[in-house]
Amino acid sequence: MKNYFINGSKYLVDQQISEINKIGSTIIDCAKEEGYIQISTPYFENYELFKNYGKLNTLTMTKLIDKDGEVLVLRPDATIAAAKIVSSVYKNSKEVIKLCYLDTIFREYKSPKNYGRDFLQGGIEIFGLDSPEEDCEVIEMALKMLNQIGMVNIQLDIGNVAYQEEYFKTLNISENCKCKIKNLIDSKNLSDLNEFLKVLDIDSTDKYFIKLLPNLFGEFDKTYKLAKNYCKNSLMESALNRLKSIYTILKRDTSLNLKLDLSFTNNLNYYTDLIFKVYAGSLHVPVVSGGRCNNLAGDFGMQRPCCGFGINVNFIHEFWEEDSYDSIVHIALAKGRVHKEAMKQFEKCGLSFPEYSENSRKLLFLDSTGTVEIILVKSPDVPIYVENGAADIGIVGNDILLETPYEVYELMNLNIGKCRISTAKLKNTTINYNKKLSVATKYPSIANDFFNKKEMPINVIKLNGSVELGSLVKMSDLIVDIVETGETLKENNLVEEEKILDISSRLICNKVALKTKNQQVKSIVNMLKNLELKVED
Repeated sequence: MKNYFINGSKYLVDQQISEINKIGSTIIDCAKEEGYIQISTPYFENYELFKNYGKLNTLTMTKLIDKDGEVLVLRPDATIAAAKIVSSVYKNSKEVIKLCYLDTIFREYKSPKNYGRDFLQGGIEIFGLDSPEEDCEVIEMALKMLNQIGMVNIQLDIGNVAYQEEYFKTLNISENCKCKIKNLIDSKNLSDLNEFLKVLDIDSTDKYFIKLLPNLFGEFDKTYKLAKNYCKNSLMESALNRLKSIYTILKRDTSLNLKLDLSFTNNLNYYTDLIFKVYAGSLHVPVVSGGRCNNLAGDFGMQRPCCGFGINVNFIHEFWEEDSYDSIVHIALAKGRVHKEAMKQFEKCGLSFPEYSENSRKLLFLDSTGTVEIILVKSPDVPIYVENGAADIGIVGNDILLETPYEVYELMNLNIGKCRISTAKLKNTTINYNKKLSVATKYPSIANDFFNKKEMPINVIKLNGSVELGSLVKMSDLIVDIVETGETLKENNLVEEEKILDISSRLICNKVALKTKNQQVKSIVNMLKNLELKVED
């Protein structure tokens, strides 16, 4: 019988439904107690709104065509829908509107345990007020909801997108360059950011600050003082002063774990200043995301400031199913030469793994203090373990990261495990580049990208091992593969044709672990620097 299950869809049964309903009811009850009005917005929206609006990624939306041939989307965002309601229903622009909602959002999401095409989101939006006090009301409401739901190990990170946006306005570079830099900051890809800045014609002070931005987060006072030194205009100072006011109010609760994060980028595009995320429990994703979007309502004809947040109920439910908090730092290493070298260096720095030996068949090794665990996996699996939170950090070649995009931070180029990806052919053969070539490789994305830039059509043959055979048995004209010394090519009567890119090992980190286990992760990073591994500055 055919399996009609759709990837990303999930059936819920009795207890699961009760648990999710309880979480949702808690969110709505908390809001209504404070005078918020519950709304529910339409499932269907006009696709052109979001296509032309340009503030959400249309590729992640669920689209459909109605009987009249009009392209629709299933509701991909709650804040935009709320702004439409306020602008159409509440005509007095001076009226303060406080709304709450619990709606299904039809947008792809991913967590360590689940992939979904939709998720239940609860939240609030305040229209008509713009002050630090209102910002704090919104944040405190989010924290109250999480506490009543029963979340623990809560960490709040606040930032202000205006700080970065106003800084980038001072740079005399193209919008494409600014976009590239922001993407590298968002991914904390320090090695590629450094390379990009080398050829950029800007002041050395600006280059230094841009390199600092991906790591401009941490304890509030220390980060605030550092950020203050780089203000280039009054608008950047105003963004920081606003955050200081918010911090002063929120820290009346001395137990609150509050961090300042000025590395936040404006992923949803509609945020104008405050942006915040809340991490909780053992989850490797933020459970609350919110901020201030003062221009959103104006896009629908009625200008009003707005501040709010959304809670992903699906993520909260995952915590309910498994609520353990893990303080151990888990490091994923690729089995082979890299892991053997890394283990020797770790032990030189005082990390002792009593059960480890090069001949052991075990895959997990805990250090003698019980605070660091090594996980040995195949090289392509390292970023998978890190992305899904099974490992906090990992060491992997950038060939793996370039071939498949992963939601991880790339913290450091370790400059070990150096090699290159190149094209190669049979010795004494001539390649006719005027015809469509067959290319055998483990790296179809890298190969396609390389030949597309040359405007050369190819037929990629994906292999998982012994790529050299592709040419030897005349299955392919060329191969694209890793080359270190070239001896394997030579022994198989192949010659290197053209280098595509250089490869080296990178230190990667789970996005949430960098926040919730920041001190432990920093300790490992500093350890690697002190190992005299050549780190790119």
